Formats: sequence, C-alpha cells, structure tokens
Amino acid sequence: METINSYLPELMAFHQVAKSGGFTQAAEKLGLSKSQLSKQVAKLETLLKAQLFHRTTRKISLTEEGKHLLQYSENIVNLSREAAESMKALVTEEKGLIRITAPSSLGDWFAPEILELFREKFPGLKVEIDLSNTKRNLIEENYDFAFRAMDETNSDFIARFLGHIKDVVIATPAYLKKNKIDLTDPTNLKFKNCLIHSHIRAWNQWKLQKGSRDLVVDVQGSYACSSYATTRLLCLKGLGIARVPYYLVKEDLEKGRLVHLYSDYSIATHPLYLVYPGKGYNMRKQKLVKDIIMEWMKGQKVMFA
Repeated sequence: METINSYLPELMAFHQVAKSGGFTQAAEKLGLSKSQLSKQVAKLETLLKAQLFHRTTRKISLTEEGKHLLQYSENIVNLSREAAESMKALVTEEKGLIRITAPSSLGDWFAPEILELFREKFPGLKVEIDLSNTKRNLIEENYDFAFRAMDETNSDFIARFLGHIKDVVIATPAYLKKNKIDLTDPTNLKFKNCLIHSHIRAWNQWKLQKGSRDLVVDVQGSYACSSYATTRLLCLKGLGIARVPYYLVKEDLEKGRLVHLYSDYSIATHPLYLVYPGKGYNMRKQKLVKDIIMEWMKGQKVMFA
C-alpha cells in the first residue's frame, strides 16, 4: 500500500505552494516550472483522495484538508531544516567527540600534552582515548585516529609516518655501582641480568648500530614482562638492565634516576604511524585534530631514532 512517505517531494511542493500563496511564487522558489509544480500537487491529491486547494483564476486557498495537512508538512520541513543545521554544525564546528586509540605504553607520552593543546584551542571538544595493545577496528568501533607501531597497508586508511621510535638501554646508578658492566661493549649484555619481554621472544634480541657496525645481542634475565611501563618500574627498583622507548624514561634520565647505557649506539625500533579512515573524513574537527597531532609530533624529534 502506498503511503505519503513515498511522496515527500510532492509534500514539499504542496508546503511551498501553501506558504507562498500561489503556484507561480512557489515554482520560482523551488526552481520548477509552474506545470511541474501543479503535477506534483495533483499527484499528492490523488494519493490522499482529497482536494488540498480551492482554485480560482485569481487566487488559491487551502481547503479544510489542506489546512490539516499543512500542520504536518510544517513539522516535516522544520525537522528537515534542523537536521541540516545540525549536520552543518557537526561538519564545520570545533566541538563534538574525537576518539583515539593507541598502544598502552604511548599514553603517558602523548596524552597529557596533546589533550592540553586540545583544551586550549578547542574547549568544546571531547576526547576519548583508548590505551590498549588490542588493534581496534577504526570503522566498526568508531575511532577517528589510531597510533600504530607497525606498517599499515590497509587501503581503506591513510597512514602518516611519524618516525621510528627511539629505544634506549637503561639501568639505575645503584645497579651500575653494584654490578660490573663493560660500558663500551654492548655484547657484554648477554652475560648480564636484563629485563626481558615475556611474550615476544624476538624482542629479546637487542639490535644496536654504530656507524657501519651492527650488533645483535641475545639477552637473558630473571624477570620478564610484556609491559614497557612495568619494565621501567622494575628497572627503577634495580632488578636489571632494560630496553624501553626513550619517551618513557626521558624524565628519569634527566633527573638522574636512570642512566642511558651505550648512548653512542642507536637501536632498531618500530615505525610509528598516525592512522585514520581514508573515506568520509571531512569534518572540520577531525582535520584540526590531525593537524595538531602532526605539529606536536614534529616537535618530538628527540623521541625518534
């Protein structure tokens, strides 16, 4: 059975005629010919089995049925206008919700400073950050951005390369004083008690580079953990030598709580990307957030190898 839902253009035509007081004025506003407009109104009258206008050669006026229908068309037009204005605000204004996902160890580094920038520049913006080592589905789970410490090859997304994360080998001053360690030769690490990774054994091969010299050191130790943040805490307790991202221990090194070992060597690291959907990415708030993140990352060169 046909309903008025299938005749929304005709309903809008009726509404414009009723509000304009005539077919000629309504046709001009809608960009239609007078005959096209008349056909649309006639089609609606046929569907409703009701006459909507009294027509004379000089003017038109609403019938009782027409006045009744106008109340409903007024609501539909107002809702349509509100929806358009709401969508315009959503696309053009600097407020709403932004959802970001990132590996858990990255949160302490970027979240406080980036959120502070968002607060200063876009006080109406709400931000939700998921810190998890689970790879979230940006589309299905409605995330706007993801920090990914891996190569991103999915053609549905744009991946902006940020740099290779800089890792450092560290220990406490007390640990170095208590344990004899050759600070000139990293291969000595294979004989020392290192804090190792509990899940990914390949990460217990520490790869260091100095000029043309490449070293691969198979480390071992009494304590294993899958979290960089916890590895840092274990290291601060003097339980061994650790390899962690520089961003995680920068303050510890500056304040002397930890010592950077073999600082003349660089360490092979993960590539870091900012990933976001490649389609439907046209909201002003998303573009502004992306620009802030990218600009902040440019100032973090010391954190990258």
